[in-house]
Amino acid sequence: MNRSQQFDRGTSAFVAVSFVWGLPYLLIKIALRGFEPVTITLVRTALAALLLLPIATKRGSLRDVWRCRYGIGLFALAEFIVPWYCIPTAETRISSTMTAILIATVPLVSGFIAITTRRSTLREVKPLGLLIGATGVVILCGIDTAGLSPVALVEMGLVVIGYALAPIVITRYLGDIDSVVVATASLALCALIYTVPGVVAVRKVPTVGQTTALAALAIVCTAVALLLFFTLVHAWGPVRATIITYVNPAVASILGVLLLHESFRANMAAGLTLVILGSLYASRPRASTRAHERRAEPAIQPPSGS
Repeated sequence: MNRSQQFDRGTSAFVAVSFVWGLPYLLIKIALRGFEPVTITLVRTALAALLLLPIATKRGSLRDVWRCRYGIGLFALAEFIVPWYCIPTAETRISSTMTAILIATVPLVSGFIAITTRRSTLREVKPLGLLIGATGVVILCGIDTAGLSPVALVEMGLVVIGYALAPIVITRYLGDIDSVVVATASLALCALIYTVPGVVAVRKVPTVGQTTALAALAIVCTAVALLLFFTLVHAWGPVRATIITYVNPAVASILGVLLLHESFRANMAAGLTLVILGSLYASRPRASTRAHERRAEPAIQPPSGS
């Protein structure tokens, strides 16, 4: 594949992922009208795992999964088990727009973790960027909090921490196993854990629209989105591909305002802007490290549109 074809493929994947990972918050909000959060988590992960299984079996084996079982378990916990239950639960208390904006803080938390665990130095993760982003978080959560639920904020805090830790698990324990295999095994484990509570929680018959929203969440926004993101990583590299993190909240906010008639206040716009600017500045690599990062193995990044 020449450079032009690779650019076109990467650009197409970027546009597609920007939309499909900005869509989940809207679909979750619709699905919540007919399903409990735990049931949404079960159906989403089980259906996505089934769809990805044929691809995963061609790229890896059960031996690979068993060999990396502890790493897969940790990744599943950080990436799916906790976040994908907390997100729909939080959306019962806050808007889909606010949910998406709060998830935009993931790169900031990743920067703090990198510094505190000495995975990066202050020179590599720029403190000014973290300060700018933290100011955005304060504006988001500390001004006009009448519509914010403390419980939802705690739940979203767990989501953000999980998404920030997941790439560390990938790098440390799962660097030599195919990304689709890791994603499929992790989704299957999450579905297994939520099978009983997810089935027990079914209390009413959902409408066609609510069922369609949940199916789209699993098929389009999970299985297809993961494959598209892996395509994007292959075309653009893992560092450049993380730009998607800054686009998804904007897409989700637009969809929430237009289709769900959610409010988008001035503090939300200001906070989101500062979070994105701070994240971009804090995570911008030094020139001396860019060549090395381009050669880094693709890793599963937090699915910001989950």
